[in-house]
Amino acid sequence: MKKFIFLLVLLWTVDCGLLTGIARASNVTVTNVSLTNVNVAASTVDIKFDLAQDNTFSGTDANGASFYDRIWVFVKFWKDGWATDGTVGWAHATLTSGGTNTPTSDGKGAFCQTGTLQTVRWNYV
Repeated sequence: MKKFIFLLVLLWTVDCGLLTGIARASNVTVTNVSLTNVNVAASTVDIKFDLAQDNTFSGTDANGASFYDRIWVFVKFWKDGWATDGTVGWAHATLTSGGTNTPTSDGKGAFCQTGTLQTVRWNYV
């Protein structure tokens, strides 16, 4: 049984949760992707990866609020009939808490900072 993981990233500029201006970061790369900490009982696996980009930024505004850039990461995987519903094709992975990056409330992605050893936890049921 083969399972393919496809880690996708989308650059987003975040300022207290609001899009501000044009994102100037470029050359986003994802490297060293691996699956670790498989927990069969909980149906989870950690996806570890290194995330890099050029032109990162952060700072503090006039009111003392921090702003920073993050990269929107989401995971797609290939279902080859192994799921209980027997479907085949690309599916959106549901992320859960437990990695170094907290997923959104719907579990469909996480805002990650650049750096080595980023982790998202996939609930693969």
